[in-house]
Amino acid sequence: MPYAPNFRRIKKLISLGRYAKNNPHLISRTIREIKLHGIKKTITKIKNKSYKFDNLSSMSQSFIDVKRVLDMFHTSPMVPKFNTTKAIDIIIPVYNGKEYLVPLFESILKNTSMPFRLLVADDKSSDSEVLPLLHKIKNDNPNITIILIENEINLGFIKTVNKLAALTENHFVLLNTDTEVPPFWIERLMYPIFEMDTIASTTPFTNAGTICSFPNYLEDNTIVEGFNVKQVDSVFQYVNFKKTFIEIPTGVGFCMGVNKNLVDKIDMFDEVFGKGYGEENDWCQRAIENGYKNIHVTNLFVYHKHGGSFSSEEKQQLIRNNLSILNKKHPTYDEQVQSLILKNDLALLREMLVYQLYNANTTAILIFDHNLVGGAHTYIEEDIQSRVALEQSVCLVRYDFNITKNYTIKLITKQQELQFYTSHIDEVTQLLQLMKFNEIFINSLVMYPDIKAIIGLISDIKKKMPLNITIPMHDFFPVCPNYTLLDETMTYCGIPDDIEKCNRCLTNNKGEFKIFESESDIKRWRDTWNELFHISDTVLCFSNSSKDIFLKAYPAYEEKVDVIPHDISGRYSKIYQKDQSNKEIRIGILGGINEAKGALIIEKLVKHIEKNALNAKVILIGQLSISIKSPYFELTGHYDRTKLPEIVKEKNVTQFLIPSICPETFSYTTDEIMQMGYPLIVFDLGAPAERVKNYPLGKVIEIQDLYEVLFGISTANA
Repeated sequence: MPYAPNFRRIKKLISLGRYAKNNPHLISRTIREIKLHGIKKTITKIKNKSYKFDNLSSMSQSFIDVKRVLDMFHTSPMVPKFNTTKAIDIIIPVYNGKEYLVPLFESILKNTSMPFRLLVADDKSSDSEVLPLLHKIKNDNPNITIILIENEINLGFIKTVNKLAALTENHFVLLNTDTEVPPFWIERLMYPIFEMDTIASTTPFTNAGTICSFPNYLEDNTIVEGFNVKQVDSVFQYVNFKKTFIEIPTGVGFCMGVNKNLVDKIDMFDEVFGKGYGEENDWCQRAIENGYKNIHVTNLFVYHKHGGSFSSEEKQQLIRNNLSILNKKHPTYDEQVQSLILKNDLALLREMLVYQLYNANTTAILIFDHNLVGGAHTYIEEDIQSRVALEQSVCLVRYDFNITKNYTIKLITKQQELQFYTSHIDEVTQLLQLMKFNEIFINSLVMYPDIKAIIGLISDIKKKMPLNITIPMHDFFPVCPNYTLLDETMTYCGIPDDIEKCNRCLTNNKGEFKIFESESDIKRWRDTWNELFHISDTVLCFSNSSKDIFLKAYPAYEEKVDVIPHDISGRYSKIYQKDQSNKEIRIGILGGINEAKGALIIEKLVKHIEKNALNAKVILIGQLSISIKSPYFELTGHYDRTKLPEIVKEKNVTQFLIPSICPETFSYTTDEIMQMGYPLIVFDLGAPAERVKNYPLGKVIEIQDLYEVLFGISTANA
């Protein structure tokens, strides 16, 4: 759009947040404030919260109902069809801009799939090479109707357009020379005019088109870096036009579909606007006054280089001269534009299209994860950061078992993060059907309400597109609903061959898994997971002990197992120095400790120290699931991992204990302690034992030998 009042200043208001589209009172009040007090004072009022804005929040910070997105898109590209007995006219006024002409005409000739005529006028270009080039384009395409007009004098943009419009025989397109069009563009641009009632003009998305700009609203964007017009437009073809199109106060003249019937009624551009700027705004306002509508076509992107025919100084002068004319002719135009901007109805669509663009044209990964803290959470958050830094797009699905009972879906690229929610797995399925993936990474399905449905969803995606599926073994949930593998006696079960023994354990066990998983048939459980392992490409284990446990349950998938320990090398330097003068044993325990990770071991250890009045103290750097009150115990609570060495030295820790009674798949805390160089005791279970066996200051012991190893006192004498 050549002219739109207050765009840059109004954009300051937009930057303060997203406005609710159904709040006309808010919009009209804001406009009144602007008119009365000016833009600066209005912004100050908003910042100072002088009055309340409902739903004024960034979409990247709030969750959006999945239904809003599902209404916006088709699951496959859609090109509308309509019939016309005459060719559609494409009128192109030309003044200089030789460098734009070949790309423009090549895109039209290659990508226009309906009958069309080209009506081209050279407005006495000062560049002597322009007119010969136009003749060459015409002569090189004898099968295309190209009517070439040569103005004897420079008439200016408006008179030249009017001259071409008078030659049209059907609804037509006004197209700037500094544009490129994608495949099936004319069907989408002209469909509303041919098939809907009283549509005056249609304008697509573009990179530089003010109210139709993409990706940033009201800005002259360059085309999204790394993409061409065809790639960008490919995601627009999925947009559900009927559910997303909006009325706008004016079309934007870089590429505008025009209703021939209306032109015959009210004429084309008013020549009072001279050489140009403001003319299509005026025409579109006259269309509205005659009962017509101007439509923003949401399922089409046209590239606009924004070369222009005027110098910057001449352009500014034209805008100043024509502004007063436009405002006098249409006193409410400015308010219409400001109202449109404040509503920003297409903000979410723009955000989604940015994600779709990167999703379709870069490496894309779908991740399923639980909504809990811990090592698996840390692992996937770091992995996402790495992927995004490499320009990959991420779709992260989680289930919030504890609070909302909703699935949450985050769409993440280097440019943005969108967050959605739904309580229905079928809506998750529909949303994922809008995307393309190169990989599925099933970080964890703990707490998901219907694992069979998730596995079915993953299987369907795998059938539709070639991709790799990776299943990391952060815990043993695929092996058993009781992912800690602790039986009724809180002892590692060893994966019994006796299926009935497993079923009895699942029935009688009081472990925390019972909160969200009721399965009591281990065969049925493993049969369900077997469907997933069958279509997977890699089972990722972080220790050999995890691999051994997994293969006890699923021996058929040994060839799919990769053992790759987490690499956290270099996180800390060696700080341990043995203090001969310190006679107190200060036992450090690190991390978040629940019952499976040894909470009761800690409780018994503290009681043992207190009962025997030992010169010892237990310092838990982290959190504990039970309460322990004793002068022989200290709890720091949550800690900053970057400050761990400082905390350890401050607490004068002499040695560490990993008290976990379940077979951990990997232990970050084990590696962290070893990096700091401290003596370390672990039980002969899982990954910690595997790592510590080769650590010079490490001891791998049986649980019953703990007191003797620590204090030289056997369990029998405890």
